[in-house]
Amino acid sequence: MPLLGAHMAISGGLQMAFERIREVRGEALQIFTKNERQWNAPAIAPEAAELFRSEWEKTGNIPVAAHDSYLINLAAVDPKVVERSVSAFSDELRRCS
Repeated sequence: MPLLGAHMAISGGLQMAFERIREVRGEALQIFTKNERQWNAPAIAPEAAELFRSEWEKTGNIPVAAHDSYLINLAAVDPKVVERSVSAFSDELRRCS
């Protein structure tokens, strides 16, 4: 059966997305793990990751998807954009692990 979810804001911390999805009784969640319009991102602190996991468990371990940066273009013509895109994409995979 399909799940009904939503993209939720992470203002106040990544874990806040779970409070917001619970408010609307969502069954799945999508978030940005960083500012979607910037190449660089601060590391996710271990404490923030633990809060995220704790809230995820409180929400019943619903499916979560991370939406990557709008800047990434792995098929760009400009080699510098491709290089930055590969780096940002790799960073997002690490952030999600």
